[in-house]
Amino acid sequence: MGLLFIVAGVVALSTPVHSTMLMTMFIGASLLIAGGAQIAHAFSKSWGSLILHIILGLAYALVGAIFLFDPIGGRLS
Repeated sequence: MGLLFIVAGVVALSTPVHSTMLMTMFIGASLLIAGGAQIAHAFSKSWGSLILHIILGLAYALVGAIFLFDPIGGRLS
């Protein structure tokens, strides 16, 4: 497993543009999943904080979609 990480690190260092795009897309997918989970979890909270959790979940999902579908723009932000 350690050898795999060493090889992945060398590849990432040798192609920084591709590794940056890949990491931006990975973070975008993670934010998109987190946004969906935040929205789903919002319905288990009290009604007073329901709107706030839904707005935060939508914000996570929006930023995740921007990072995932426009990695160059996400990389620059």
